[in-house]
Amino acid sequence: MQIKERSNLLEDQNVALTKVTEYIFAPFHTYVFLDLDELKFNKELDVPSKLINSLNSIPITNHNLNAKVQWNREDSNELKKAKGVFANQGQSNSLIYAELIPTEGKGFPILEKVSDKLPQNALSFEKVRFYFRESGVGTCSAKIQIESIDDFNLIELEHISESINKLFKVYFEDICFELTQAYSRVISELSISAFSFDFMPTLKKENKEKACIPWTHRIYHIHDERLFELDNPGQPFKYILTPSKKEDIVDLSIYEDKYIYFGWGHSLILTKDTTKNYVQTQTQVKEYVRLVEIAQSNWQCFDLLSNIVDLARYSFSRNGKKLSFRRLKRDIYEIRFFNKYVDQILDDAREIRVTFDTEKRNLLVEMQKRWNSLDMLSNVQEKMALVENMLDFLYHRLKEQRDDTLNVVLLFITILSMSQIIAIIIDYTQEIFQFSPYMKLFILGNGVLATLLSIFLILRSKS
Repeated sequence: MQIKERSNLLEDQNVALTKVTEYIFAPFHTYVFLDLDELKFNKELDVPSKLINSLNSIPITNHNLNAKVQWNREDSNELKKAKGVFANQGQSNSLIYAELIPTEGKGFPILEKVSDKLPQNALSFEKVRFYFRESGVGTCSAKIQIESIDDFNLIELEHISESINKLFKVYFEDICFELTQAYSRVISELSISAFSFDFMPTLKKENKEKACIPWTHRIYHIHDERLFELDNPGQPFKYILTPSKKEDIVDLSIYEDKYIYFGWGHSLILTKDTTKNYVQTQTQVKEYVRLVEIAQSNWQCFDLLSNIVDLARYSFSRNGKKLSFRRLKRDIYEIRFFNKYVDQILDDAREIRVTFDTEKRNLLVEMQKRWNSLDMLSNVQEKMALVENMLDFLYHRLKEQRDDTLNVVLLFITILSMSQIIAIIIDYTQEIFQFSPYMKLFILGNGVLATLLSIFLILRSKS
């Protein structure tokens, strides 16, 4: 890579590049919320192993990609050594993932022409994985090496990246849908504990476009020490990073051999060779990528939970009058249980463990600020509280209606009983007083009215 004079470089962003590694990843929805307690504490069940064994027995071959699928569990041991946050608490391995293995070559060639700077079939998607979280979402990720004999500038990089971005969805949307369906089906077949509500969405072919790879995040990795001659090497990339404000190009790394910049849909990692072999400074780029992937996955999970809670509120608001008393009691119990489950997800997200790694702590704090993650956490909890309050209101209203109905029935029974008692008294005293038929009706009617008046006075005095 060549760099112009510093004044010109910051003026026109005309950085000359020859090689950029792009990491692209996107969320997808499974709508499957597994019981976290069962996964964490029931070691004998070993849900991940059962899932992987069953999923690997399903033949999934995507002929459009010339690939086969291999299910596995992410090995997080090396990542943990780097003080990352890549595994569930107390587990040596993390998420289940499906990896696309090319039947030929190392990757999946991009057949379409994306730039005049690059020859046909110069780009390919490598290391394509679909990570499945336990809480309704997943992440599809890939790596692309953008390399050219001729230099390309930042505008050309952006055009290349945007073309790759569109093709990423075209290439992997269908296989993402197929893998997610297989995952959901196996969960059901193995009777693995998961939440299920009438209002909860399910993955269908008609909503595939929104559920599978709705948006992407891209991380550009450039390895060249000459960029480090600038006071702020990320400044020329400010229009690619889509910052929230112009002066927002801030390096978040604490080490001298790298610069890290976060944007909303784009991020940038700049590195150079170093002779200092400290463990903390040797963090691999892929570890930063996984950190952002998992943080984005958390964000997508919060967004999905927020939408599901909205659906719950709408469903109960619309159908609350139609629910039976028994059904409503069951729904209240399940929603409260689900609310505890949501709290557990949110607590896990708040307690992402980075131990003593100051750099990753800084990165997580910055991502939470930029993506408003903490606001989303609070928003989900507030919505869940509203749903619980709505269910309590429906329950008490239905109970009052039930009590009113019961009171009417009791009133009718009381009147009928009093009528029977009066009729028995009349019959018993008939030989003494010789009541006429009209007199019997008169006495019976007055007795019923007296009973009604007594009940009315008693209820009024108590109120």
